[in-house]
Amino acid sequence: AGPVIRQNVKDPGELSSGLPQTLEEISRYRVLVLSNVLPTDLSVDQQKLILQFCGELGGGVLMIGGYNLLQAPWQNSELEKILPVRFDESRGPVAGEIQPFRFKPTPEALEHAVFQIAAEKRASAAAWEKLPLFRHFAPVSSPKPGAMVWGRLDRQGAVDEPPVLMAYQRYGLGLTSVLCVQDFYLWRLSKDTVPEQFDRFWCQLLRYLGQDRSFDDSIEFSDKEPRPKTEIQVLLERRLFDSLGKSVEEPVAGGLSDASRVQ
Repeated sequence: AGPVIRQNVKDPGELSSGLPQTLEEISRYRVLVLSNVLPTDLSVDQQKLILQFCGELGGGVLMIGGYNLLQAPWQNSELEKILPVRFDESRGPVAGEIQPFRFKPTPEALEHAVFQIAAEKRASAAAWEKLPLFRHFAPVSSPKPGAMVWGRLDRQGAVDEPPVLMAYQRYGLGLTSVLCVQDFYLWRLSKDTVPEQFDRFWCQLLRYLGQDRSFDDSIEFSDKEPRPKTEIQVLLERRLFDSLGKSVEEPVAGGLSDASRVQ
């Protein structure tokens, strides 16, 4: 067994027995990170507990691993049900996979708050282009239909569709994500790295995965073309969701009107 690190625990015994065994015990956490975990490391019951943690409690799940982890062993597992990618038993380690490659955020990722690692959007995009080269990735089969791809492999001379390196999707009340780059930590170790950008990315990612999604707020303005010094009506609506992520039929709050003055 590999090393176990427990951080920000309340007492020395917390998590000493590993993953919490009940939904009540795991409910105190917001995000579960599975790094370099094999199917044999988690029982079927533990995997089902993670499904409940994400789908019913709205917890976030992040899985990180390389070519010897995020592929065939996880195919048809309980945990694969909630992840944003499919695993294919025919996709073993591929020739040349240790050749250097870059992590390239998709256009959708560069618009997302998680990937804003600099003060301005243009500066963030430039910062992502400066990431170091990586060597170990997981050749997953494909993203699922409802998933959003956040990153793909960028290698000089490649002609096929770039493999998925990062994706996320909603599962019930929660979110799940995979990072298919085993040596992503090299970003932090690179001599050209701005440490604050690395730290900011991870903080924003974990906050996003761990946010409460049991409700959804929307704001609508009655006047679509407001003019200076005029009052407008603002409608605030909150929708609640059940354990399957479906909107409830009767919102707790139908709406809230307030008058605001446009400056």
